[in-house]
This record gives sequence, C-alpha cells and structure tokens, in this order.
Amino acid sequence: MNDVMIRKASEDLFDTCCDLLADSTLGKKYYPARFMLESALADGMKEDSVYVGEIGGQVFGFIWFAKKGSFAFYPYLHIIVIGSEWQGRGLGGRMMDFFEAKSLEMCGGLKGKSFLVVAEDNQYAHEFYLERGYRDITVLKGLFRKGINEILMIRTLRKQHEAAV
Repeated sequence: MNDVMIRKASEDLFDTCCDLLADSTLGKKYYPARFMLESALADGMKEDSVYVGEIGGQVFGFIWFAKKGSFAFYPYLHIIVIGSEWQGRGLGGRMMDFFEAKSLEMCGGLKGKSFLVVAEDNQYAHEFYLERGYRDITVLKGLFRKGINEILMIRTLRKQHEAAV
C-alpha cells in the first residue's frame, strides 16, 4: 500500500474523525455520548497532534497523540482508530510507524521513548503493541473509566542507521 498518505487533520475532517471514533469499540467504551467524543476530539485537535491516514483521498483512520504527554517530556499516544472496513490491511502499523517516527523526532532524533495505555481486556491491541516492541510497565485501575483497567506501556525508540551502499 504505497499510496497511504498521513497528514495533519484539518477542521473539515472533524466530523469524519468523530464518526470513525464513534463507530469504533474504543469510542463506544470511552465516549458513550457523542458530545463527549466531539468535545474531547475538538480539544485534541487544538492542543495536541491529530493526523489522518488516507488512501486515494479517502480517510481510513486517525491517530491522536500529545507531544509531551508523558511526564511533560515524552510523546503519548492517546488514540489510534482504523475504520472497520480498512482493518486487517496493515494500516494500523503504518500509523504507528508514523507516530514512532514523530516521537523520535520530538525526542531529538537519535533516541527517545513513547508511551501509551491499552485497555487490559483488549488483548488484540495489547499483542499488537507488544509485537511492535512496547513493554508493560504497570496496570492503572480505573484510569479513564470505572471498572476499566489500563496497561501503561513504553517503547524505547532508536534511529535506524542506514547501511552504507
């Protein structure tokens, strides 16, 4: 999928991002009312970094992260959503590659860390992050919603040295 483009989300894509989040398991679990989701995403678009992924001009998902969201220093992945019809095509991995490259940039370019949390009961996402090199730090009980525990994860990022040709 060489035609994947990731770009900063513009205001005209606000409703598209809201719809993607509202239709996702994550959106239904954490934002039971549409106004909650809209308010959170509006704040995220103003204060943090929200990027959309597109193929042929069609939005397939978005990623939202805070540049200094962990310990006021390290990048923190807040949300990644891939539309249900686009899942299973490696697009989540492409969005994570983008986030990790941005994280490394934000940490100075050679070495850095990125953080995220994943719901303890979301085994699929947890395995996805483990396979990408994230590791569990601790479980945070009821961090965002009562009865939903989150696993705090970290990954140390390093610039890949290019082989001499």
